[in-house]
Amino acid sequence: MVFHEGHGLYPIDAVHRTIEVKSTLKREHLQEAEEAALLLDPRNPDGLKIASPGALEDSRSFYPFSAIFAFDADWGISADSLPDGMKGESAPCGLVSVAKRNFCAWHGIDFKANSPAHAVRLFAFFILETIEASAASRSKFSLGVWLDI
Repeated sequence: MVFHEGHGLYPIDAVHRTIEVKSTLKREHLQEAEEAALLLDPRNPDGLKIASPGALEDSRSFYPFSAIFAFDADWGISADSLPDGMKGESAPCGLVSVAKRNFCAWHGIDFKANSPAHAVRLFAFFILETIEASAASRSKFSLGVWLDI
């Protein structure tokens, strides 16, 4: 189960993404988001585990990944200023976007947004582009089943 303060409990099998939203992102928020994301990382021996077998090879499934979105930051955020745990393909919190700073980084790669609206569109793209792959990796919990299509 994933507990979200004020919003209840959710079975991890039903969680595909977690998004933390901040008005103003502070450096310590990145560390906190990284630590929270590790609770959902399958490599964490003490982390949450998906109960049902997945549809991928060896009955694996894609675990949820975490993202953090902010309207502004209290420092000049850049891909270099992200913690190492937010960089690389296997980063449990691999998506960071700050609209007013025209910043959107996917696994530590800055996509050079040219406006706040562009940063928001990039963030939405990365979330939505990968959600079907995660859903399809969990046979009983696919997006198509949820939407009854």
